[in-house]
Formats: sequence, structure tokens, C-alpha cells
Amino acid sequence: MIPVAPADTRPIARPPRVEDAPAPAKIGRFTVLRELGRGGTGVVYAAFDEQLDRKVAVKLLHSETREDVARARLMREAQAMARVSHANIVGVHEVGTFGRQVYVAMEFVHGMTLHAWLKRQRRSFAEIAAMFVQAGTGLAAAHEAGLVHRDFKPANVMVGTDGRARVLDFGLARAELEPGPAPGLGDMRPAEEHTSAVANLRSLDASITVTGVMLGTPAYMSPEQFLGGRVDARADQFAFCVALFEAAFRERPFKGDTLAELMSSVLSGQVRDVPAPAGVPRAVRALLLRGLSRDPDARWPSMRPLLAELAKFARPPARRSWAIAAGVAAALVGGGVGLAYQTGAFAEACSGEERLSAVWNHGVRERLAEVAQASGVAQAEAAWSRAAAAFDAYGAKWAAAYGEACRQESAEQLDLRMTCLGERRDRLAAAIDMFERPDDMLVAKADELTAMLPSIAQCSDDKYLRAKVRPPDPAVADKVAAARAELGRAETLELTGRFAEALALLDAAEAAAAGADYPPVQAELAFRRGSVRENDGDYLGARASFEDAFFVAIAAGHQEVAIDAATRLAYVVGRRLSDAFASRDWLKHAEIYAARSGDPIRRARALTIRGAIANLAREHGEARKALVEAMRLYHEADQEKTIDFARALRFYGDHLINNSETKQGIAQQERALAIMRDKLGPQHPDVAMIHNSLGLALRVDGQYERALAVFKQALDAAVDLPNQRNHVYMTLWANTSYTYEAMKRLELAEQPAREAIAVLERSSDRLLGDSYEMHNYLGMLLHHLKRPVEAEAELTATLARAEKSWGPVDPRLTQVLLNLSGLSRLEGLAERAVAYAERALALTRRDPNPANEHWHYYAIWHLAAALAEVGEDRRAVELAYEARAFALKQRKDAKEWMSEIDEFLTKQAMKRGGQR
Repeated sequence: MIPVAPADTRPIARPPRVEDAPAPAKIGRFTVLRELGRGGTGVVYAAFDEQLDRKVAVKLLHSETREDVARARLMREAQAMARVSHANIVGVHEVGTFGRQVYVAMEFVHGMTLHAWLKRQRRSFAEIAAMFVQAGTGLAAAHEAGLVHRDFKPANVMVGTDGRARVLDFGLARAELEPGPAPGLGDMRPAEEHTSAVANLRSLDASITVTGVMLGTPAYMSPEQFLGGRVDARADQFAFCVALFEAAFRERPFKGDTLAELMSSVLSGQVRDVPAPAGVPRAVRALLLRGLSRDPDARWPSMRPLLAELAKFARPPARRSWAIAAGVAAALVGGGVGLAYQTGAFAEACSGEERLSAVWNHGVRERLAEVAQASGVAQAEAAWSRAAAAFDAYGAKWAAAYGEACRQESAEQLDLRMTCLGERRDRLAAAIDMFERPDDMLVAKADELTAMLPSIAQCSDDKYLRAKVRPPDPAVADKVAAARAELGRAETLELTGRFAEALALLDAAEAAAAGADYPPVQAELAFRRGSVRENDGDYLGARASFEDAFFVAIAAGHQEVAIDAATRLAYVVGRRLSDAFASRDWLKHAEIYAARSGDPIRRARALTIRGAIANLAREHGEARKALVEAMRLYHEADQEKTIDFARALRFYGDHLINNSETKQGIAQQERALAIMRDKLGPQHPDVAMIHNSLGLALRVDGQYERALAVFKQALDAAVDLPNQRNHVYMTLWANTSYTYEAMKRLELAEQPAREAIAVLERSSDRLLGDSYEMHNYLGMLLHHLKRPVEAEAELTATLARAEKSWGPVDPRLTQVLLNLSGLSRLEGLAERAVAYAERALALTRRDPNPANEHWHYYAIWHLAAALAEVGEDRRAVELAYEARAFALKQRKDAKEWMSEIDEFLTKQAMKRGGQR
């Protein structure tokens, strides 16, 4: 007896399937944005064609299919689609390979599948017929080119936002005369990913595989497909009629909840006898029955005569369909606005004053005036008086724009304008609501609250409206509108310094948006969370939220949020987290997308941040170029009296001061301050920041007393704003300390330095860039005050926190290590000084940022000075010369350092007998 080897039960290794792997960053030249869907043949991604500056859909074939079969099948799909250029067929741009997989880049259609279009709302048969005539025309064009789709169904037809139907996914298409037998019925088995679904009788809508070849979707398959017979254009006609029957009669023509039952019904030709719904002509059933004949020869001779008959019942959707604007009613939720008006009610519906009165009317104005009077908050009545006047003006503009929008002939324009106006009214309501609980913060920011209400004029700007992200489907419009209403309230809370309340509201908004599957609103929520966190001093949290916002916005095509998130990220990581490399990367993203959007204001904002970051890096040329261009853009857009322009002016003043153009810098800061005070009032934090820049300019100019007065003016305005826990007041306190230091009044510098640190410590448990700088400064200040024990304790604690926050080999540790080295040397602890300096030098060699080159040479100099103290004179002199060569290149920026090095070298020369 021949022994039989035991079965090998070890798992067979296979490459990861497409659905098991994360989305690739790029496929060929196409940058992947997000997954759109997956099916029997592969996964489809939304992608961006950088070469031709357009969005595309890229289909990537499942990798588990044998490579030769996969390549042949997808190449056939591409060739089939590319061979037919027709308005009702999705166009193919390119076919290629990605690793061992094949991809097809296709036209990206903004819209939904025919399946979703049918489910979205109740359609008349005339509308259904019109849409199916379009889809059928695409099929007919393919047939006339000698192609058969083999898997026609509503899910394989896209209805664009332009109302045009396009047939897609010719993955099963083959030439009618292509040789090769079709598989037999006994070979039929579901594809691996659908096995469990078939077993549970839920896969009649799923494509299935037969011996490695896609066969079709059971619910729409013709008898010849089930039998494995010759398949031609009449099989597509059969599938077309199944889909049309289902759309018209709201039931499928053949019974069967399992694959076996369905096959039995189709093969017997037993079409259900269901009553025709209202509006479906009796002649339609006869038309469909012919197309559903069991015998292909008994069907229509081609799609053309079938479509000619169907066209008799077709009528495109009405030009003005109030049902289209269902999402608008949701956007205006809370005011009782619905758009399902009858023609006779049109004039009443267009009353903007009536719609406005739901949030702003005389009663609201008088009641909130009483609230302000009874609040006991200083200046509350005056703040309310100014705000009420602003609300009157804003409301009048809103009502006028509403009436104008109501008279639009285009349903699409109506939808866009009403959605925009709904968002504006929500923001107005949120701003008014703030005055229910007046406090010092609200008084300080009341003018900004009204100044920052979004533009009404934009709701009449077709270019602006069409550039905005696509609106949500009506099925989820209510959830999205509710989330956006909460977003508006959160932004208002943020403006008034109520950060904890704003974050809680954003949590609620995310819950409201849950299940909506509408990425644009998720991006908006993430952006607002980042903004609140930044203003609350949580810079690490802000970075994470802005990054989430950017990537979700890019995937969703939400350009506005993507640009704003990248711009804010550039400032947070560059200014607050001291990451210059990351800052420049985010600026590049912001500028590229701003240029593509054609929005000059967003481009100007990005350039303003580029100038601010260049100021910090002492890159004078880049700072000037960016800020001058930003101000030019604001000038051309007639925006020279805006908050944005004042910010650019402030940073330009900083640049002039950095470039020793001090008088001019002071003039620019005073101009910026006047604009900001006019727009935001004297107490606003942004006004305080311009006070800060002006004070810095005065200090550089030697006007110390006036500088201290400017800092004090800003701090006095901020005294009653305890919730404002961010960098603004830290900076004012820090610069007050620096000014006292410059005046050699060190005993007065300590307390403002500690105040600055106290503000920072409330913002984060981690050591951040600003707090690290201030702790280092305080340590050295204590040293100069001749309190070495306290100085060493401060610097040692700072080093320990920095190591915990960033790790022991982070180049940022260099500063505190060099301070400790210098302190140790002055205390006569030379060996400890050498150890600190050696470690600092090793860290600078790890730093890839050329902007930090000076730290490397500072470390060399500190090590030279420490080595001299332990008798290593030769190496000390060599290092000192190396540091001197760098200092010489810096010229005027390193005069004091150069003098210190020269004095050291002279002493060393004298020590060696006069030879230098």
C-alpha cells in the first residue's frame, strides 16, 4: 500500500488584498484623496491629476486575481470605455500599472449613482424615464461600437450635478464576437469577498465571480448569463429593463430572495403582476415585458427603438423644483422656513423681513438692552448699543439679499444662495445669543463679534458660491445643518473667550453630524476645534486638529477649509512650536491651494504668515517680499481698512525694525494700531499684540519709558480678561521684563518674567517653545541678580522638563545646556561646564535645520571657553577660531560676540608667550 502524505494545513501566503491595505498616497501621477467605493473588480479612489490640474477617479484592480487575468480584464475595461466618446459614458483618461496591479484613471463625476438618485426622493415616472433614456443612450452607443456592458445596473450609472447620466464600470465589457466559452451554471460561485453574503441570501445586488471571471449581478442578469450562453447587447437590454421596472413599479420584476429562487424565476420568464403606481402609464408594462423576454430574439432588436418608445413618456425635472432645495429648509431650521411653497405663496415666501424676525426683532433688541443694563458689567450697555446698531445693519442686508435670492430663475442658484443665507442667519443668531450673558470678555470683544459676521454680499456672488464645497444630500441635510448651526455658535463662543463652552459645543456638533457621512462638515468641525485650542494656548492640540481639518478637507474638496487650516498650521508650528521646517511646508500647501482657488484674500493671509515666520528667522529678504505682496493684494481688493490688512502691516513693521529701519517700523505699527482699535476696540487681544509690536520698536529705538507705557496700556486693558490664557499677555509681560533688563534695572525685570511664565503654565502641562525660552531667560536673569543657586535650580528643572517633553537628543535642548555650561564655568565647575558644552555640540550636529546653524557655533564657543578652564588650550583655541570665522560672517549681528572671542584669543596668546 502506497503511503499517503498528510494534508498540508499550513496557511498559504498571499499578498495583501486591496481592501486590506491603506489607500496609497499616489497611483502613477495621481495623488490619492480618498476612497470612493469598492466592488467585485477593485477599489475606486478620488484622486488629483497634478499634470492636468483636475480631479479624477482611479480604479485599482484587486490584487488577488492572477496578474495576467487582472491586466487583461482591466485593460479591456479601459479600452472598451476609451473606444466610445459619448456624453452618457464616463470617459477614460489613462490606464497603467501600480506595482503588480492595474489602474484606470477616469472622468470624475460630481454627483451620485442612479441608485442613490432614485432613493433620494420620490420621482415621477416622467423624470425616471428621462434619466433612463440618457443611460440607455450611453449603452446604445457602446453597443454600436461592438461592446457589451454585461453588468448594467443603477449602481453603475452616475447622475452628475449637471443632471447628465453617465454609464460607468465597463469592467465586464467584451467585444460581442470575442471568442471563448462562457462558464456553465454548475461552475458558478460567489467571489471570495461575497461568500458569506450569498450564503445569507443578501448578495443579489453584488457582482459574482465564475472561475475567476466576473459574471454579473444576479438581480439584473439575463437568462443567457445564468445559463452561460452567448451574451450580446440584448443582455444589457434585459438588465436595463429590470432596472427600469424596479424604478417604475418599486419592485423587481422577478421573485426570489435567494440566488436559486431568482434564477428559477428568470429562467421561467415569470414577471411579477404588480399594479402600476399612479403616474406610470399602462403602456410602460408592455414596453418592459418585451425587453424582459426569456428569449433574446423576442426582445427589442436594439436599444434605439426601446429608447424611442420610452422617450414618449419622458420629461426632464422641472427647471424650478422647490423639492431640490430641501437642504435649504434644513439650513434655515429654527425659523419655520420651508421651501415646498405653492406658486400662490411665492411672494409671501420671499419676505426677508419675516424670516429675519425669527432671530432679530424689536422685542429681542429691547429685552437684551435690559439684560445689559441689569448685568452690572462695566461698559455692557455701551457695547450692546454698538452691537444692536451693527445687527440692524446686518439684518437689513440679509433681508434684502433673501428677497433677491427668492426671485432666482435657476434652481441651482436658489439652492446655493439660500444655503449661504441660512448660514449667515445662524451666525447672526449665535452672535445675538451671546448678549444673553454679558461679561467683561464679551464687552472687550463685542466689536469683533459684529465685525466678524460673514459677508452677506458673498451670497450673491456666483463665483464664490460655485467655489464652495458641494451641498449635502437632502437625506443628511438636517444633520449637517444642525452641526453647522452649532459650529457658528462655537465660533461665537470662541470669539468671546469661552473656550471650554466652545469645545463642549463642538462635541455636540460632532454628535449631530454623526452618521451624515458628509466629510466637509467634519473638516469644518476639526478646523474650529483647532482654532479654539490655539486661542486657548493648547498649541499641540491645535496642531493635531488643524492637521485633521486639512486632510479631511482635501479629501472632501473643501478648498476654503484646506487653505485656512494650512495657513493656521504654518503659524502654530512655526511661531508657537518652533518648527520652522514644518511651518514652511504648511505655507507651501496654503499658497498652492490659495492660488488654485483664485482667492486673493486667502493668498494674502498665507503670505502674511510667511512674512511673520521669516521675521522670526531673520530672513529679511523673504519677509519683505512676502509682506509687500500681501499688502498689494489687500490694496487691489480694497481691503486696506480691514483686520487682515492691519495684521500684515504689523508684521511689516516688525520686519522694518528687524532691518534697522526703526522709525519707519514705528510709523507702520502706529498705523496698524489705529486700524485695529477702530475695528475691535481698545481691549481686544489683537490690539494688545500691536501694542506689543509698537513697544518693541520703541525699545529698539531706545525709547524705554514710552515702550513700558505702551506695554502697560495693553496689560491694563487686559486685566479684567482672566479667561484669555494665551500667548498675547505672556508676550506683553515678557517684553516688559526685557525692557527693564535693557535699562539695567534687573530687580524690576524678574516679576514680569514670572508673570509671563505663569500665563504659559496655565496653557499646557508640556514644555512648549515659549515657556522653554522664558524659563531659560529667568534662569540667566537670576544668575545676573547674583542668585546662582536659584539660577542653577531653574535651569536644571528646565532641562529635565525639556528632556521629558522632547527626549534627550532633541536639538532644542542646546540652549539650556549652553546656559548651564556658562553658569558652571562662572561658578568654577569647569569639568561640568565641558560636559554640558560637549553634549550641546553633539546635539547641534544632529540638527538638520540650517536656520539653527548659529547654535552650532555658540556650542563651539562655549566648549572652547570651558576647555580653557581645564587646561586644554590647544583645542580651545582651535574651536575659538572656528567660532570667530562664523561670527565674522555675521558682521553687525555679532559685534559683541566677536569682541568676546577676540578678548579670549588675546588672553590665550599672552598665556602662550605672546603668540596668537
